[in-house]
Amino acid sequence: VAFRTGSLFPLLLNSSNKVEHSSRRCVNTPVIFAGLNGCNMWNYSEPIWVSLRHLSPGSDAVAAQWMPRGPESQGGWSQEGCQLVHSDRSTSTIRCSVLSNYAVLQEVPDFPHPSLIAVRVLHPVVHACTAALLLCLFTITITHILHHSSIIISRKSWHTLLNTCFHIAMTTAVYAGGICLTSYPLVCQAVGIALHYSSLSALLWIGVSARVIYKEAVWRTPRQTDGESPVPPTQRPMLRFYLIADGVPLIICGITAAVNVNNYGDNSPYCWLVWRSSLGSFFVPAGLVVLVTWIYFLCTVFRLRHRVTKECIGTTLTSPGTEGHPALAGSTSLLS
Repeated sequence: VAFRTGSLFPLLLNSSNKVEHSSRRCVNTPVIFAGLNGCNMWNYSEPIWVSLRHLSPGSDAVAAQWMPRGPESQGGWSQEGCQLVHSDRSTSTIRCSVLSNYAVLQEVPDFPHPSLIAVRVLHPVVHACTAALLLCLFTITITHILHHSSIIISRKSWHTLLNTCFHIAMTTAVYAGGICLTSYPLVCQAVGIALHYSSLSALLWIGVSARVIYKEAVWRTPRQTDGESPVPPTQRPMLRFYLIADGVPLIICGITAAVNVNNYGDNSPYCWLVWRSSLGSFFVPAGLVVLVTWIYFLCTVFRLRHRVTKECIGTTLTSPGTEGHPALAGSTSLLS
């Protein structure tokens, strides 16, 4: 049986403990219960090993097991029969020789001082490459906004290009600036949610761009009869692209955070989704988007190659005499 927190267990240390009681010491891990119901076959010579994750940054870890005192009095946490084997910044491993509820007690400050929290920093090359990429993306965006009338690009391609650049810039900036802020739980969760949304949205905008390119490659000008004015193509609203590329990631991130917001940066080395949640909320949608995008790109390439081949064959089969100057009078064909 596992309890997410130790709120159901009163924070009372057993009087037989040799560790000095601290008012700041509390249960900083989930509580795990191991026991046998009506069975006495367990060998007490084999200890039970338990690894527990820390709920928040703490210090001075102590392995403890819940010792009930009696039916009319409350129990308390005791170190008897338990030993701390290993403890690091995120997890602790304990070894106990009794069947009971196990947890790790730590001194957790109410308001940790920022200077006491070590913040990991990415390699300087990552920040330099991020700055260069952001400069290129901002240059593309500003150029297409200021010189929109001078650049020959369709309306749909213009929207998809700007949104793709924006979400790629957002993903790289959030990654470089906050992926390692695991010491601040709320900030880490916000970074994880923003990174989850921006990465999915960037992939979806790339997929929308692939669809727009494919549609423009297969589009043909409708044939016009003599005397009829050309009919302009119907302009469908761009809102559907925003609903797909921006709305779907918002729905996925909202459902993931609503189910359990601790899925973002839950005692992991980076501010990202835990492995089990990331399978269904990121890797599966991202894989589907990449697959559809590649299909659109391959269809576009095949369509363009088919068009070029058809034009080359049509040019080869055309007689030179029909398109050039008329033949001289009295001349005969060399093939006759």
